Amino acid sequence: MIRVQGIGKSFGGQSVLKGCDLEIASGETMVIMGQSGAGKSVLLKIIAGLLTQDEGSVTIDGRHRHEMGEEEREDLALRFGYLFQGAALFDSMTVGENVVFALRRHGRHSEKRLRDLAEERLGWVGLKGIQDRNPAELSGGMRKRVGLARAVAMEPSFVLYDEPTTGLDPVTAGAINDLIISLQARLAITSIVVTHDMASVFKVGHRMAMLHQGRIIETGTATSFRRSKNPVIQQFIHGRSKGPISVL
Repeated sequence: MIRVQGIGKSFGGQSVLKGCDLEIASGETMVIMGQSGAGKSVLLKIIAGLLTQDEGSVTIDGRHRHEMGEEEREDLALRFGYLFQGAALFDSMTVGENVVFALRRHGRHSEKRLRDLAEERLGWVGLKGIQDRNPAELSGGMRKRVGLARAVAMEPSFVLYDEPTTGLDPVTAGAINDLIISLQARLAITSIVVTHDMASVFKVGHRMAMLHQGRIIETGTATSFRRSKNPVIQQFIHGRSKGPISVL
């Protein structure tokens, strides 16, 4: 289980997260949704350990991250896979080198094993046979798939997706959503998906959480969200603009 409690984070004196609370159960896919600039990506990076919160705590499987020693935090980091919004591939490396970047950094496998693993993980995302190509040769959708292959290269316990379908056409976005579902089933992982794409929200999520004005204002299933009487959620789901959104 992942539990965040009372998370606060500010940048340049501007508060982004204000006492954010959320629990994600082992093996589920939690979708965090909210308007652009709501702090979704900031929360995701704090959960992954890429940012440090100003206040509050992050608990992973019963252990507070701030209570861990350096070695334990490093071991925990290896349990997280992260798909960045723009895929964040290294253009100076081949596709295969990108996929096994973390594995090579930790020196756990021979070069032959790394190539075999790169080919296998690329096969998982439908890109077998391209590991010697350069990222610059790939389309946006292919780059996202390579980023996803890298995220699961070490067979992590948790995979975090930051806007996985942003900038993609509907067909490619649907294919990425299908991959999120298939990899969750293949690896029995806990997934957290940050998005404002409603097609993704309802397709991949077991549960969802609405982030608004720095706090999680509601969590639930797709059915409960569709039936929610909260005007923030209804406006977001249906894409209606009725002036500034506020919690009633």
